[in-house]
Amino acid sequence: METLTIKRKEFEIVEQLGDRTWKVTRDGNFYVAKKFEVKSDEYFDYIYSANRMKSALILAPRIILKDKKAGYVLTNFIEGQTVLDYICENEIDEEFLYKKIFGSAHLAKINGMALDFKPDNWVITDKGLACLKVGFKIYAKNLDFSQTDIRLWFITKEFARYAKEKGKNFDVNRLKDEYLTNKNLVLMTCKYYV
Repeated sequence: METLTIKRKEFEIVEQLGDRTWKVTRDGNFYVAKKFEVKSDEYFDYIYSANRMKSALILAPRIILKDKKAGYVLTNFIEGQTVLDYICENEIDEEFLYKKIFGSAHLAKINGMALDFKPDNWVITDKGLACLKVGFKIYAKNLDFSQTDIRLWFITKEFARYAKEKGKNFDVNRLKDEYLTNKNLVLMTCKYYV
């Protein structure tokens, strides 16, 4: 089995998650190891973003270990079903899902962050919704959740298209009348976000 060494600690590679990103294990615990160019802006931006998201109380990967010399960052592995899969496979628990995502959007907004709210970047955990993508843009009204990805969190034509692009099976018979969908979207936004 292949291993990674970070700060003189050996981690066994379980699987590659992406370019320069691995799921690793040590002592029965799972982590995510990311490799950056040594002393690059990308490395420091990641550290800064993770710390800002933590201080804003947004559930996201937490830094466990960092090695500036080698360019590695180790975070906890967040287990759970992506929201994209959840919406494709289940009837939506509106009370849970919308309360949590609008709560995260509000926390991001008041902390000056515009997060990526695409549903495959969020997982449902026993602690709530967790954002898997560490990083953000500076908040601007046009980057607000209600202006960007909100329609991907409801059973909409946009969601059906997005699910198809991601290779997910989604029953388009679940789509409702556009008027009813928009009405529900506005009601949930007023109830949980405004």
